[in-house]
Amino acid sequence: MHTLPELKRMNRALLSHEAKHNIGRVESYPSLVAITALEKCNFRCIMCSQHHKSDAQISQAALERIGRSLPYTDYVCITGGEPFLYGHIDQFFQLCHQGGCEPVVQTNGSLLLERQRRMLLKCGVGIVKISCDGARAETYNRIRPGGNFNTLVQNIRLLTELKAARGTKLPVLEFNFVAMRSNVSELVPLVNLAKAIGVEVVNVFLLLAETEDMARESLYFQPDLADQEFLRAALAGKMLGVKVNVPPLFADKPVYAEAVCESHRCAAPWQSMTVNVDGSVAICCGGAGLAGNLNTDSFDEVWNHRSAARCARP
Repeated sequence: MHTLPELKRMNRALLSHEAKHNIGRVESYPSLVAITALEKCNFRCIMCSQHHKSDAQISQAALERIGRSLPYTDYVCITGGEPFLYGHIDQFFQLCHQGGCEPVVQTNGSLLLERQRRMLLKCGVGIVKISCDGARAETYNRIRPGGNFNTLVQNIRLLTELKAARGTKLPVLEFNFVAMRSNVSELVPLVNLAKAIGVEVVNVFLLLAETEDMARESLYFQPDLADQEFLRAALAGKMLGVKVNVPPLFADKPVYAEAVCESHRCAAPWQSMTVNVDGSVAICCGGAGLAGNLNTDSFDEVWNHRSAARCARP
């Protein structure tokens, strides 16, 4: 009988082979499963389109079917809404433990209170991704109504201190920063703040503008500004020892999709699965549609669903 680490190593090797050879119906399992556990959130962020008043949560049936893959899976990410409002987060961590998976938590950080901080260490959470879109209280509080910048910084400091007291490097703390016209100048100060409070990684994402008002914030209309601030942030991170992941520079982008497809093979349809709060499953972020529902279908049925976006093209 294989151990869990052996099963995961074997799955990674099989996954790599199937992705390399464009195999459509696979025998491997995803390396990453991302779960939207609920939609409820205590923030009303200006760029978010979720229905945060909904009480919907992922079903027990869907969680049990996800458990089918976890002996082979490396990471399970829980997000929302705000995952610390999810009433069964302890059960989620137990599911990850049984499958030998590393939990990843994506949170707004407002509920990183003493109980939650201790839970993260006790449950072996590997990464905590904290949404933070400004380095000043005025900016952060405007973008994330319901949040408080000073409270967030204090919560992170206390988590860093708890890690130091326990002599552990986990969980690794990361900032997720949605770059907009009105906040991109604070990216370098955010890198400086990250260094000061124990955040090791800053992930930068371009705004997905879904309304006309938000389109005015889009950096697609300010490419030179975006590139300038991304380069400055990357340099600051290099000097401080903070890893800064920025989007591709606008100046380096080919004149779009065909050139990208011809030169770059996307392995995401072999590597990851996203489970929505209603149990529906996405295998690809590129608009390929949904691939079944874990409320009614088995894990294997959705993972090899006819809509799964795996194809024989580079």
